[in-house]
Amino acid sequence: MTDQGIEFQLDQILDTEGIRIVGPVSLYWDTPGDACVLIGETGSGKSLVAQSILGLLPPDFHADGFLRIEGKRIALGDVTALRAQWSTTMALVPQEPFRSLDPTMRIRRQLRQVKGSDDRRIDAALSELDLSASVGKAYPFQLSGGMAQRTLFATALVSGASLIIADEPTKGLDEDRAAQSLTALNRLRAEGRSLLVITHDLDLARQLDGRTVVMKAGEAVEAGPAHELFTSPRNDYSRALLQSDPANWSAPAPRIRPPSRTVAELRDVSFGYRAGGPLFENLSFTIDAGEVVAVTGQSGIGKTTLGDVLLGLRRPTSGTVLWEGTAATKATVHRLRRKYQKLHQDPGAVFARHRTIGQHFADLADILGGESLSLRLEQLRERMKLSARLMERSIDEISGGEAQRLALMRILMLDPMLIVADEPSSRVDPIVQRDVFELLDALRDQQEVAIVLISHRTKIVSSFADKVVRLSS
Repeated sequence: MTDQGIEFQLDQILDTEGIRIVGPVSLYWDTPGDACVLIGETGSGKSLVAQSILGLLPPDFHADGFLRIEGKRIALGDVTALRAQWSTTMALVPQEPFRSLDPTMRIRRQLRQVKGSDDRRIDAALSELDLSASVGKAYPFQLSGGMAQRTLFATALVSGASLIIADEPTKGLDEDRAAQSLTALNRLRAEGRSLLVITHDLDLARQLDGRTVVMKAGEAVEAGPAHELFTSPRNDYSRALLQSDPANWSAPAPRIRPPSRTVAELRDVSFGYRAGGPLFENLSFTIDAGEVVAVTGQSGIGKTTLGDVLLGLRRPTSGTVLWEGTAATKATVHRLRRKYQKLHQDPGAVFARHRTIGQHFADLADILGGESLSLRLEQLRERMKLSARLMERSIDEISGGEAQRLALMRILMLDPMLIVADEPSSRVDPIVQRDVFELLDALRDQQEVAIVLISHRTKIVSSFADKVVRLSS
């Protein structure tokens, strides 16, 4: 390793009971511009690895090991020294944009606070990520999920850090936007910035073509150059992970569905904000019991908003939304709310940070009854492959993929008639992604649950949807 190289040695991450959660994991970047990519199962500790480098582990966790960067050897237990490297030698592109951006501050002002930034670098970063200058004047809540994700990426572009840590940098982005993120990552490498990328996007890992590390149950089970690992994986789990990529899913069998009742319908529905033009106009389609309707289109085109209109969370500018043939008025929505549910793109939107996951599920006791609650909770938890220990933790102490599966569990306990699933697999690894879609597939076949799938993934849409609604500008 050269003097300019970076070395990271994580011996272990321990919880308050002294139980090892993650480790050992060894990463290194021999020369400036090298890339290291972590892939693997949801909840395997990939994000905890990044947090240990940055000194951002939850208070109940402790890391042993060291980071050597720019000639400094820093113990992972020295949180103050690690945090002193922020923006100067290390920068983070976090996984959850709306938890990371200040909701009270305009975007350009937030970018100006990054060390090493100036207006020229900010304008160049926004342009490279296809974000208009007007984004700089916006507040985070005025951005779509995809726009907020690209805004976070802009913070890394304007910084002068030598190590950029990107946690799921393509999550929630359409294929064109994901390609822009890849271009931006490669530009950083060309500038001599080293990358640590954590991703479930196997195509991104393959194209970065750096050193790839596969993680399972808190350990690195295989590592090597991407072109070797993706071609000839040695570990059984690595092979299963790569095979579960949606690109390898088999073509769906033709579905013959008998006539069914319509659970929701849009008639000439339009929606727009006062400050701009319409997001979509004169949309009409039906959703039958057991049917999957996919909504696709570019990031920021209005897919999530359409889902909110369908669920009565936003009022259309014009047109009518019907639930079971009845206009979705305030009274109708109140009466049927339990049957019309949303699986949010950001699970942080449904779990309060100051409460444990178990407390959230206990809230359902008044609806389901105590005995029914316990039995169904155990059945769904096992089906989702989730540990019972997660019930004792808050949303900040679990992975994004675990949070997404827990959010789906809570919806399924209510026996929904329709689920609007907003990028339901964006936070889970390919194996769990396949399991989630198999579960949704069983729901539509066995319980005739209707699903509105909001997704950018062409392969997933073509494999799963009965019909497709494409939004365009």
